[in-house]
Amino acid sequence: MSVKPDILMIDSTVQAVDVARRHALGEKFNFIYYDCESTNEFKERMKPGGPYANIVAIVRNGWHKAGPLAYQRPFATDVVPHYPESLKSEHGCNSARMIKHLDQAAEKHVKLLVFPDLTFNTFFASYVIDDPEELAKFFEPASPADPYAIINSPNDKPLIDRANDLGIDLYLGYGERWVDDDGKKTYYNTAVYYSASQQKCIAKYRKGVEILLEGYNTTAFAPQYEGTSEWQEEEALFHHRLSCQAGSYQNACFSIHAAKAGKGDHGSLIGGSSIVDPNGHIIAESKTKEDELVYATIDLAKCRKGKGRVFAFEQHRRTEHYSRLINQTGVEEPPLLDE
Repeated sequence: MSVKPDILMIDSTVQAVDVARRHALGEKFNFIYYDCESTNEFKERMKPGGPYANIVAIVRNGWHKAGPLAYQRPFATDVVPHYPESLKSEHGCNSARMIKHLDQAAEKHVKLLVFPDLTFNTFFASYVIDDPEELAKFFEPASPADPYAIINSPNDKPLIDRANDLGIDLYLGYGERWVDDDGKKTYYNTAVYYSASQQKCIAKYRKGVEILLEGYNTTAFAPQYEGTSEWQEEEALFHHRLSCQAGSYQNACFSIHAAKAGKGDHGSLIGGSSIVDPNGHIIAESKTKEDELVYATIDLAKCRKGKGRVFAFEQHRRTEHYSRLINQTGVEEPPLLDE
């Protein structure tokens, strides 16, 4: 008789569908029930020899209402690879994997390579991590004295060096730990544009307005929509495409969108990596949710038509009338017309 692998079950209010799902999983897996009081206790149990050392996946019944994993959604009926590898690693960056993408891009004569949001983390940031030292592993340090320290980081320098060798510019999204001169620490979801020809970062933003390049990770689980999980994913992907195409058209620019897709620690993430032209047409798009190079040749001169006519903002924008956008939040209904 074969030994069934262990899965960790986080239990909560059991509904009818959960009972059937539990029975189906029980035929293939051995349940170990979650009863940790803290994230640190959980991590201790994950270590070799611990009670969770052989866990291959984590599943939830209903919604978990308390503890460090509170308010996380239930997984789908398939068993999702668990938390371990992403949080066990000292640093999320897999330089070899990313350099492989660089080499593939060079074969296609790519000049700019856009990586997804939080490129150097192998998981979407959705865990409660109480230990400051543990949390620091997933952020790149920076300061006024060295605002672009990431390009010389031991974890990331192999990728930068390879980009220099190949002459490919990089867009990199990452977690940034900014330390002011007074020692105050602030954590940002940051992105930089690295120029291989100049061998330096020439632009940085901290998750404000995204105009040209966008790395994203969007869950395929969309409970705000009705219907099956498959339909919910399709709806999430539709709204993703809609916003990308509208953004390109309304700003008369090319936009490049790179997804962190596939199976994550908390379930499925949508794909839909794409390149959109200034008229809002998708000119290249990913076909899978696996590692994939999406590329196209673009001519920035095609932006001139839109920027010189309908979207010539210097001619058509009346910013003196924009005060309501700044001063009002939410809906303020106007008075009814006289009957």
